[in-house]
Amino acid sequence: MAEPQRTGTTRPAATPAEGGAAGAGGPGADGPTDGYVVKVRPEQVVEIAFDGVQHSPRYRAGMALRSARVLHHRPDKPADQADTVEQIRAIHQPE
Repeated sequence: MAEPQRTGTTRPAATPAEGGAAGAGGPGADGPTDGYVVKVRPEQVVEIAFDGVQHSPRYRAGMALRSARVLHHRPDKPADQADTVEQIRAIHQPE
């Protein structure tokens, strides 16, 4: 039986200080990228669905979302209400 779908609201990408994010630059990027970490300004909130969290040495946070996909743009939520890397880490490493 498949894992239940998890959803959360998050910024389009995390800043390197927050653990990094996948991407290749583009609007909102703030400087050079190594192909995996993209610096963005936290202005838009999107709802992301994912099937799980797994260890990944590729990203500074040490984890990646499995089968992540954007569900909705959330103009009703300010960026300070978005989930953080620490909250995602709690899903990855439950107490």
